[in-house]
Amino acid sequence: MTQPNIHSVAKKDLAKTEKYEDLIKIDQENPSWLKIVVTIIKELFAGKISEYLNLSPLLLSWNLKIRLVKQCDRCSDVEKQIFELLANYPTSVSMARLLATNHIPASDMSDGIQSLLRRALIEFNSQNNEIVFQPFPIVKEFILQKT
Repeated sequence: MTQPNIHSVAKKDLAKTEKYEDLIKIDQENPSWLKIVVTIIKELFAGKISEYLNLSPLLLSWNLKIRLVKQCDRCSDVEKQIFELLANYPTSVSMARLLATNHIPASDMSDGIQSLLRRALIEFNSQNNEIVFQPFPIVKEFILQKT
């Protein structure tokens, strides 16, 4: 069975003039999460993505929260600590800064970050010649609402 095209999932039943890329970025290109959010937008915002994206904090449905709880429950204690650290930074943060601002050993930090990347719960980017990390927006909102 093939996965549906991520863009077709976002465009189905949503306002035609909206920017789908912003929505897809928020949902980290996860088709199952995107379907849940598309349903919220369709049912509560008449398909208008911008109205959903303008919410602060983001609206997380109960079934999306359940999926996130299940994913987080599979994380180790160190991964959960890293998650909370990253969620509480206003912007993405480098490994050096993470190591300098907490008590997690470097090897545990490295293993935890790599695991969170594999689980698709955080992302990395290159910024000013260094790699920086941050949780995806929906994941960040979930962690912030949880703590």
